[in-house]
Amino acid sequence: MRTSASYNSLQELTGTQSQNLGAGTIAGKSRPVTGVILLAEASASGTPGNPFISAECVLNGGIAATATFQSPWPIARGMYYDVEARSKDGDGAFLMVSSLPKGEARALEALPARYFFDAVFSAAGRFGAYGAPTDVKLVKSTLNAEGTTRYVEIQFSALTPSLSEVPRRALIAATVPKGSDDVLMLVGGAATSRWKKGGEETVRAAVDSFKVSETRATKLRRVRSSDYRFEEQGGLWASAADSNEALFNVQGE
Repeated sequence: MRTSASYNSLQELTGTQSQNLGAGTIAGKSRPVTGVILLAEASASGTPGNPFISAECVLNGGIAATATFQSPWPIARGMYYDVEARSKDGDGAFLMVSSLPKGEARALEALPARYFFDAVFSAAGRFGAYGAPTDVKLVKSTLNAEGTTRYVEIQFSALTPSLSEVPRRALIAATVPKGSDDVLMLVGGAATSRWKKGGEETVRAAVDSFKVSETRATKLRRVRSSDYRFEEQGGLWASAADSNEALFNVQGE
């Protein structure tokens, strides 16, 4: 089976010209790293254009967490996606998992803005198809009343294939499921031009609906080979050292 390394462009993979750069834009040569290890295919119930999305993810600490959100966009399918919904304009939302940092700043409310910058806006991430985003700045950070979910709003510029910069906004909902050492996030985003014309309301509605509906114990570790797609897709992101420490910042056993 062909993997992401087998394709030289988005057009070769899909047969169509690339769409606007955004949370849902496919990187032609590399598969984005989101840290998500799935136990089964993400489900989308309800109407195709406004689905309720649910996905069970493996987390460090021997935890499997079911993440859900109500999406205003169709779910994206294909080997380039983990759990993501996207519009034809490049707006969308996707799940991410990142390990808590070592040291004292491990409480959700104590995580510095730099933690989210590094996790979400790396060159290997969902917005880094043509290079790491630039001009990344914190707009606002708040905690919900229960102290279980942190909302982080960020402005940045994403690079296009011609290396021009497109201003964007992102809103992150982050939580640490009980018993885990990982931060589970839903990252929603839109171009700044659409953010100011109704896009903000749409993205906030999706991000506000994010929750972890269930957790359970598992013997699986958050490593590539635990993903249900690993063998099916010829060794998902396979490499000589199949351990996630390098890409996902996961502590070893």
